[in-house]
Amino acid sequence: MKTDSDFVGWPSLDNVEDSGPIWRADCDSALIGHGACGLYSAIGDVNVKAALKSAETMQSRGTFGAGVMLKGVYPHRADYYAFHVLYRNREVAKSLEQRLFFEERIGMRHFGEMEPLVKPEAYRKYDLPEMRRYFMSVPTKDEMMRNAHTSDEYQYVRRIVEKFNSKYDRDARIFSSGKNVGTFITARELNDTIEIFDLYKYANQPITAFMAHMRWPTSIVSSGVWWGAHPISFLNSSIIHNGDLSSSASNAQGLEAAFVKRSVGTDSEAM
Repeated sequence: MKTDSDFVGWPSLDNVEDSGPIWRADCDSALIGHGACGLYSAIGDVNVKAALKSAETMQSRGTFGAGVMLKGVYPHRADYYAFHVLYRNREVAKSLEQRLFFEERIGMRHFGEMEPLVKPEAYRKYDLPEMRRYFMSVPTKDEMMRNAHTSDEYQYVRRIVEKFNSKYDRDARIFSSGKNVGTFITARELNDTIEIFDLYKYANQPITAFMAHMRWPTSIVSSGVWWGAHPISFLNSSIIHNGDLSSSASNAQGLEAAFVKRSVGTDSEAM
């Protein structure tokens, strides 16, 4: 159970209005429909342009809710954790960004300036949440022990991401958090996702893994149109899986008993 003491120095969003292009209602499952599934994956020396074009041909098998994962996308900052953060609106971003990332109250060190994750014109064309990118590094082992009672880097970053996604559930989410890897998701179709993030600009980079998924999973429990798009990424792991692993009540209770918290509500997240 999380207590207030777990979030000392972390801003509250109690006074942020539910307004803007993305509402809390957009983060429930009311708009999730059934349909087929389109997915594409590749490992090795990936031709990004060819992979994206191939994946687009499967859009007819999907619905809305599309995502792409690229490994090798940030070679110039490969030693930093690339946090892709989705804020429900600009007010949420304004309330969280300065204190957590720039003042580093999140418990990690921020490198450089905040970088926009999507093309500015995309906000004029689409109804989008605010999406931003931060390159982060861990503090010293002593600081990690003091902040989270662990000196293991993986466990430390894991706890930071889980803590953020738990506290700001339905208001903000770190949906990509690995090193030299990026996941790009929207509640729209794949061709929209490609345009919004301008993914063809990575065509000449040495990408070593590629995943794309086209439709919301039917196993979504309570996450919805912006929280549930796949691939689900956590640190340097990304996965797509549809089935009944976590959607049945008994399995969900078993995961909870094992302290596996699910904020998205899909099998992919549980795995």
